[in-house]
Amino acid sequence: MISMNNNLDKMIRAAGLQKKVVAERKGVTPETLSRHIHEKVPMTLRDAEDYAEILGCQPYQISYKSDPVKIIGKIVLHNNKNKNDTRIVSTNEFETSFSDNKFGYVLLSAFHQPDTGAIVWDTDPDYQGHYSDHKGAIETIRLAPIQGDYVDKECFQRLSWCRLKEPHLIEGQMKTHTRGTLYPEPGGRYTLAKSHCYGCSQDENVYRSLDVMWATPILALIYRPDLREVTYIDALADF
Repeated sequence: MISMNNNLDKMIRAAGLQKKVVAERKGVTPETLSRHIHEKVPMTLRDAEDYAEILGCQPYQISYKSDPVKIIGKIVLHNNKNKNDTRIVSTNEFETSFSDNKFGYVLLSAFHQPDTGAIVWDTDPDYQGHYSDHKGAIETIRLAPIQGDYVDKECFQRLSWCRLKEPHLIEGQMKTHTRGTLYPEPGGRYTLAKSHCYGCSQDENVYRSLDVMWATPILALIYRPDLREVTYIDALADF
């Protein structure tokens, strides 16, 4: 039987139960519980089901350990003060160093690769406009291109996040971080298409000859993290 990292200790702490109580309800000794927690002996599916019933969770939450995902960016959508201007107004704030912990971490209930980061979306309280359905959403991205300052080829002709070497006027705002579909140009420059630039002409929708520091593909968008058992934590010490 293959022993896999489990989440038993975390789920016991989340349930607020003493370990000796959990062991008693499971019908095992505290020593056996400790061996399960520290993966000295593998848990069976039946073990996971028993622990899940005791702790009030699902068996997969016991069986599989999911590492926290670092939040590296936050997007806040604002109401455009010019009601005749349909372009999107947003504040795009990103970590400047991976040693920072500006936004915290998320625990995703679904499987993800270790090299995964998160970008969270928010809006003004009274925001009405394009992407209003993104309020509270989470996007997952690859971290390696950001850490290594390079353009991932998986971004080409795909929706991605980019960091520009110099601020550029995009959708009426000077931005360093922006989102769109990336196309390579000769000479190491890039074209970025804002496919959802509502109200823009075709020329306004495309930004050419951009000098890009890094670009990373968007892997997934979770519209309702509140329905996906996603947990936010401030620091790794809380995990």
